[in-house]
Amino acid sequence: DISRRAKVMDLAAAENGGVAVACSNAHYGKAANLIALGRATNMGEGWETARKPNRPAVLTKGSNGLIDFKNASDFCVLKLCCAGNIGEIEIDTNHFKGNFPESCIVEGCYLKEKMTY
Repeated sequence: DISRRAKVMDLAAAENGGVAVACSNAHYGKAANLIALGRATNMGEGWETARKPNRPAVLTKGSNGLIDFKNASDFCVLKLCCAGNIGEIEIDTNHFKGNFPESCIVEGCYLKEKMTY
């Protein structure tokens, strides 16, 4: 339906006002690269963290029923351009051949107060 497609936009894209607020590591690139205009032409235009040799291959639930993040602490916080309904999330690992993450977790929250960063 054309009317629905006209309302779809990338809420995280920098070109629309999205901002990379924080990240755990910027060893090989800035987290802002995740939301830059267009698709990366090489691995250097992405966000890659330093390797953690003791990171588990698969994240598991701890005894409390929550994901155990011990030794798996890489994260990125993105501020969306505006509030909206999320219908799809794309994680593009096209330049990470053989060293891409097996999985990722996406969480969201709605904050009414203005953040400073």
